Amino acid sequence: GLFEQIGSKLYLIGMIIRKRNKGTGDAYYLHNILDYIEEKNKEIVIDLNVVRNHALQLNRNGYVLLPHSRGLNELAESGQLTVEGWLYVNSSGNYTFPFIEKGWGVKVHPAGIYFYASKTGPSAATMVIPPKDKWFHLAVSYSKKNKLVKVYINGEFKKQVVYDRNMEVTWEPLYLGYSNRAFSQELAWGKVDEVRIWNKVLSDKKIKNNFKKIVSMLELGCLLYWRFDEGGGRVSEDFSGSNGILTGGVRWIKSDAPIDYLGTGWVR
Repeated sequence: GLFEQIGSKLYLIGMIIRKRNKGTGDAYYLHNILDYIEEKNKEIVIDLNVVRNHALQLNRNGYVLLPHSRGLNELAESGQLTVEGWLYVNSSGNYTFPFIEKGWGVKVHPAGIYFYASKTGPSAATMVIPPKDKWFHLAVSYSKKNKLVKVYINGEFKKQVVYDRNMEVTWEPLYLGYSNRAFSQELAWGKVDEVRIWNKVLSDKKIKNNFKKIVSMLELGCLLYWRFDEGGGRVSEDFSGSNGILTGGVRWIKSDAPIDYLGTGWVR
């Protein structure tokens, strides 16, 4: 649709608005704003002071659990992926932040960003020191074929590390904010928003161009996508139809992550 912003309001002219079709996973819609729409002179007006987005607060007392699916094991069997999301890592104490884990995983650590192909094997230690006490976008890709782990911060390529391990295929759930690797349990402390898992290695250009954007679930290779916009309840819908279950003390918050919603034609 065509957007025009005047003050705190967006004006949309000649646009069809519809609710999400859960059956098709259609990603082209305006999410959770229908209650805030007011018609004036055949224009649709959206008050940006009312429409807000959400994120999750992780306080080392809970995590998000996604039940096992065949697609996740096919991802591991393929030996290639990209994991990305917006993180806010609290620096108090040991600020280890287990991001994603399903046998393989991505962890934020004071000594750098780590990728591991299994819970018991060696990690790829990138030595890329993460930002702390502020939002940043993290993307990590792995290619078994090319034997490379690559790390990006805020869309910028930072480092690649040679790593050659088969990704673990397991029936365990996928965890966000929790790790029990090597029998040592860890919980994340901070905030998380806009998490995407791709079943391919994204190019440097793709990561740089899209790290601030909301992308379509219809894009080839986007396997999982949590936007965390529900703002309540104990379930977060993934656009592929797989729901994440919020456990323990995970709570909803208003997100102030610097995401360019309007630049993509999306509004939260």
